[in-house]
Amino acid sequence: LSVEELQPYLVDDIDTYKAIFVNGKFSPSLSTISSDEVEISTLAEALVNPANQEVFNTYYNKILKKSEGLVDLNTAFAQEGMFINVPKNTIVSKPVEIVNILKGAGQVTIFQPRNLVILGDNSKLELIDKYQSLGNNADLTNAVTEISVGKNADVFLYKFQNDTDEVSLIDNTFIGQQRDSRAHVF
Repeated sequence: LSVEELQPYLVDDIDTYKAIFVNGKFSPSLSTISSDEVEISTLAEALVNPANQEVFNTYYNKILKKSEGLVDLNTAFAQEGMFINVPKNTIVSKPVEIVNILKGAGQVTIFQPRNLVILGDNSKLELIDKYQSLGNNADLTNAVTEISVGKNADVFLYKFQNDTDEVSLIDNTFIGQQRDSRAHVF
């Protein structure tokens, strides 16, 4: 997928941190996630970083309090996804845009992205989560996003699905909120 082919599927006229996945795989060449204000990385990179062990022990797979079949399936087989950690007292200057593009790999495939988003106290983040299919495969996406919103923090979550009729999306988004926090989901 080239930058030109990708352009129609991005949010127009808005500067964002972009995390692009093509057929379930993170595409560094299409993505722009480097930031000094917020930690943005793939979930796989964050998991192997020793500095994040306490964060994962505290937040990963903690919001849902009971077992749920498709979430458990995602937890067991999550392939890729994003880790976003907003420090306390930080207002992220531009939205983070996660775009999942399915081009069709020639065979029916299941994709299982997993996102972990943490907002520290008194922080603010706008998150755009998009699913776009381009092929005609009967693919399945089983996505899980966990968002932990600290005290007096704001998250604005915008979800878009623009898949063909053949593609199925199962999307579970869990939001845990602390005192005086706000979660706006569109």
